[in-house]
Amino acid sequence: MQLSLGPFFICLTVLCTFLVTYTNAEKIVTSNSPLSVIASASNSFGIDFLKRLLQEKTGNIICSPLSVNIVLAMAAYGARGNTGFQIRQTLTLPEEDAIGQSGYESLITSLNDIKTVDLQIANKIFVAKKFEVNPDYTAITKDIFHSECETVDVSNPTAAAATINSWCANNTNNRIKDLLTPDDIDNRTKLVLINAIYFKGKWKDSFDGKYTSDLPFHINSNTIKEVPMMTITSMYLHGQLHNLDARFVELPYKGDEVSMFIIVPNKIDGLQRIENNIHDLDFSRLNQYGRNEEVILFVPKFKIENTIELNNLLQKVGMAEMFTDAADFSGIADTPLKVSKILQKGFIEVNEEGSEAVAASAFLVRPASADAVYKPVIQVDRPFLYAIVDSRYKSILFYGRIQDPTL
Repeated sequence: MQLSLGPFFICLTVLCTFLVTYTNAEKIVTSNSPLSVIASASNSFGIDFLKRLLQEKTGNIICSPLSVNIVLAMAAYGARGNTGFQIRQTLTLPEEDAIGQSGYESLITSLNDIKTVDLQIANKIFVAKKFEVNPDYTAITKDIFHSECETVDVSNPTAAAATINSWCANNTNNRIKDLLTPDDIDNRTKLVLINAIYFKGKWKDSFDGKYTSDLPFHINSNTIKEVPMMTITSMYLHGQLHNLDARFVELPYKGDEVSMFIIVPNKIDGLQRIENNIHDLDFSRLNQYGRNEEVILFVPKFKIENTIELNNLLQKVGMAEMFTDAADFSGIADTPLKVSKILQKGFIEVNEEGSEAVAASAFLVRPASADAVYKPVIQVDRPFLYAIVDSRYKSILFYGRIQDPTL
């Protein structure tokens, strides 16, 4: 008789309006600390993840390599044998569990310790009624990932989905409300692992909305759309990336602990070259290629919401076995388990809101005098990549592509 395998979901909900940091300024962490090790590992995984995602998905994208990393790490510590090896190797987790677990615990604690902004990272395990999770795994997920277990009745998919979606909404300021549908759940569903990240911060230098106006944006070499374009004159780090035939600009958030980097090709149809060589984009070294100076900046407003099923992508980056009957999650439960679906739902909105710094008209108008000092103009008027990166470890927390700001 063939043993029936209990599938489980790994779900990720991500919301980012304006990102803020996950470290307090007074907390100094050495480069070989567990937190630093996990940040570096997350970055390595995130680049591979992103490159695959950009190859497979067209159009606008919002994703969080950090969110994917955290929820897969939760699964990794319950995986054994080749399944565990594949997940750990792909995530580049340290061989010593104590280092990895301490790093994740420090990361999550640091995120939730920030009190001056709207910031939350949360994990949750929903367990089918009468399904027993190993006590050791429950302890690890609770102590390291701050994740509690809650039972749901999978025989009532509508109610189960409503319970899970309610938790998502509560942990993303009601931005993510419908991560799962009743069709995603049935009697064979045993576990749903969820990570939710909610960030909201402010620009260091805010854009004045009265200067936002419709300007041309080149969707491609043949198509131009008028889009709401924000404008500001301020001090920014910017420079040329000659190997990518592109330029970058760093937009810091209030506190200078996190920034949004925008990578815009020099040619209208030059985004493909950047995406093909994404491994050459090292945010820890961008300051070597640029300089801080006052520039006139034009950036389109945009809002994205997308849901991405990650099964195929994660199989291609090295985690194939966890989706098969050969999966070994015996650290989670004695019942054989395999992953049935991995989802990420993300939301990002970029607009003028920012810090209380004054944006006077003098900062927004190009000098007309022949004797005035020249200010470089940076126009983000073609498809571009963006990344939200913490200033201390240069970890890629959010990444995305804008093909059409109006969609």
